[in-house]
Formats: sequence, C-alpha cells, structure tokens
Amino acid sequence: MAFRSLTRARFLIVFMVGFSEALTAQAAKPTFEVASVKRNLSGFGIPGPRPGGVYSATGSTLQTIVLWAYGIRDYQLLEGPGWVRTDRFDIAARAGRDASGDELRLMVQSLLEDRFKLVLRQEQRELRVYALVPARRDGRLGPSLRKAAADCGTAAGRGETLEETRTPNGGVTQRRTCTPIATLVSTVSSSVGAPVTDSTELVGMWDYELSFTGERRAGASAAAVAADPNDAPALFTVLQEQLGLKLEATRGRVDVLVIDSVQQPTEN
Repeated sequence: MAFRSLTRARFLIVFMVGFSEALTAQAAKPTFEVASVKRNLSGFGIPGPRPGGVYSATGSTLQTIVLWAYGIRDYQLLEGPGWVRTDRFDIAARAGRDASGDELRLMVQSLLEDRFKLVLRQEQRELRVYALVPARRDGRLGPSLRKAAADCGTAAGRGETLEETRTPNGGVTQRRTCTPIATLVSTVSSSVGAPVTDSTELVGMWDYELSFTGERRAGASAAAVAADPNDAPALFTVLQEQLGLKLEATRGRVDVLVIDSVQQPTEN
C-alpha cells in the first residue's frame, strides 16, 4: 500500500466549521424558559439534552459544558482562568417546549453568556496535529486490526459493536467490530488531545482491539502532553504493535474558540 508521509507537510485542519455561525448570530439565539445554576461539591453526571426540551448537567466543569454547547473538542477551547476546567456546577434548564438538539445547544450558549458572562472569539491557531498512517512501508497491518466480515453492515450481519473496559489507572481496552477507520481516528484524537487526520487509505469496515495505559501525565493538560514528543503517550507504541499504524506529528492551523472573558456564575 502506497502512502505519503505527512511529517513535513503543512495542512489546514478544520473541525466544527459551523461554530462560527453560532458566534455571529447572537440575536438569533433562543433561550430557556427557566434555568438553575448551582455549584456542585459532590456528584457527577453526563451533561446533555433530555426529552421534552430539557438540558441537564451535574458536577460538570464549564469547559465540559462549553464543549457540548459548541460541538468542539477540548483542544479547541483555549485560555480562560483555571477554574473553568476545575470548578463544577449543576445546571437544570427547561425550554418549555420540545426542542431539537441544535436548539438546545444554542440555548445553552445563551445561558453561558447570561449567567457566566462568557465571551468567546473564533481564531485559527497553529497547533501540533497528527496524521494516522501505516507503520510499515509494505502496508502490512498489525495482528489486532482485521477487515470486517463482508456482510457485517447488512441485515444478515451483526453490525457495529463496541466493548470497552477501563482500569483505575486510566488503562483502556476497546474492541470494535464493523466500524470505519474514522471511528478509530476519533478515538485516537480524543486520547492524545490533538487533531488527528486519517491518512491510512484503509476503506470499508474493520474489526480492531486496542489496549493502552493511561496516556496523559497526572496533572498535565492534553495540549502539553501532545506537544511534547519526548513524553509520548503509551498509545503511540501500541498503535504500531497492535494495529500496525502510527502517528506522525506536524503543525497545522486549527479552528479554536478563545475565552475572552468569563465570570463565576450567578446562582439561583
């Protein structure tokens, strides 16, 4: 399999190109009928929409809430005070009507602007980015990456499956069947905390198993880990050993949101 090395390449990475419209259409944003914001000292839940036009966040950082509201990754939210990524809040908000996921995102944006006085600006920053490529020149893959059954995506096949286990020290084992390489790319991007592009030239559906240890140093930001090639996460090694793929680092311009100003919220 022929492939082109991107180690020295410079290219444009664009993630979530739609969030610019959300920033410029301030007057068009809908708002919740009622919303409660409180500090949280214990408890945790997955933030997100609920049926009936409801948004709920329990023990969530402002960073996590912003990522959901604007549909971006953690490496795309820059600057701001430290409490944005450490202090936790409970939010219970109701639209008073059925609302789509896109409407709820805009409502959460309005809430953040009102209660947290959040002001964001969109920029493109040059950041470390990665390309996922075959590790061997002959294109031979690792023992844990296999072409999926031909009928896996049909009514007669099993379809896509996911099994994931985690250990207290941050170890992860993920088993997927009948999945595109794009899914693996997304997993790797989340794990290394940096943009990753697919340069594998692997098409169709695949089965893979990937086991790696906690990839981020305790207390270090994702950006700091991703930017230090001498402190590469274990994932870099196991990608080659298990899947026959590797990450090549380069620089690229990435769409980001920069926190211009933010305040601790008014509670009620």
